[in-house]
Amino acid sequence: MQLKPFQMSARLGRRVDFKSSVLLILGMQCADVLAQAPNQAANVTNAVIRQTESMKASDALKSQVPAQKPEEEVAPETYPGESEDLGPQVLLKQKKKRDPLFEFSSDTMFMWTSNALTAGLNDPNKARTSIVSETFSLALAPKAWDVGSGKLSLRTGYRHTLWIYDIKEANSTGLNLNNFQASTVFSNLRYVFAENWAASFGLDYTRVLNSVFSGQNWKIKNFWEDHWGESYTDISPNWSLERTVSIGEKAGLSLTYSGGFHFSKSPSLKSPNGSGLRDLDKLDNALSVGLAYLPSQQWMLQPNIRLLHCYFTRNMTANDPSQNRRTTSLAPGLSVMWMPKPAVSIRLSAAADFFRSNDIDQPSYNKHDFSVGVTANLRF
Repeated sequence: MQLKPFQMSARLGRRVDFKSSVLLILGMQCADVLAQAPNQAANVTNAVIRQTESMKASDALKSQVPAQKPEEEVAPETYPGESEDLGPQVLLKQKKKRDPLFEFSSDTMFMWTSNALTAGLNDPNKARTSIVSETFSLALAPKAWDVGSGKLSLRTGYRHTLWIYDIKEANSTGLNLNNFQASTVFSNLRYVFAENWAASFGLDYTRVLNSVFSGQNWKIKNFWEDHWGESYTDISPNWSLERTVSIGEKAGLSLTYSGGFHFSKSPSLKSPNGSGLRDLDKLDNALSVGLAYLPSQQWMLQPNIRLLHCYFTRNMTANDPSQNRRTTSLAPGLSVMWMPKPAVSIRLSAAADFFRSNDIDQPSYNKHDFSVGVTANLRF
């Protein structure tokens, strides 16, 4: 029986994911700017890696795997003197290839945004600018295990993100003060079952460092020479449930619920009344719908949309101290991915974000983003 591409990926036990690789759909969408940016880069990288794996899993069954040179082993004699009569008899056995244990990924992203600092709807200072982001990740990712009727996989490791605003514009707008580095230790279990269902649970710890540079003539070398101070920390258990539906042989629909709770602190962000640290603890719940269309083995087209709701458990609004902060974000997007080599993918993305908040300290806003990204993924 010939398997369809999306069925083949699931039967191989690889991670099947048609979620958006669109940029700036923030994992920390409802927090302040410093809390938002580190997770958006991580989400993009993870989505691209999982999409690439899905495509490679489909290709693996379509392509012929070269035969490995078998090992030789002398067979025991079936009767005395057989070796003298016929010569040594040899048994051939296939040499087992070691499964890769580790995964290294690198994602470079060049982006233009219409609202870098998420200015409010009536705020003329939108800070339109370009951004460069670089994310490296090294993870322990052994082969999935057979558990029940499904496959259980583990990824645990370290991720580091560098985020740099456009140098020319930064000198005039002060955006360079928002450049940052983010370090994340992560671990995730993913269970693929019934061929088109997947559930996951993970735990992330993220630490964001901001530059203390205060000069006006900022240059790229300042990113490496500056002193860095901790501005934000976050511990986040997260979970998801995903259902993929094959549409013909070249398309698939992905329906995903994802959630997470963020235990966060930011020494640089004060509470609305000006005393103490601002508590950013919050619960995220998101629904995503994405369509993946593969016109060929090397191309993927992905329209998508995501609805995110955030509830801050202990952070009250500035306009009503008795009311908790709540925000929603509707983010449609479109991305095109090209994979010239099995370990390399290039994407072009466009996205919008319609963000609404009940807190005057974080006003509602709209933004549009366009980006180009390159991802390399190596397993060894």
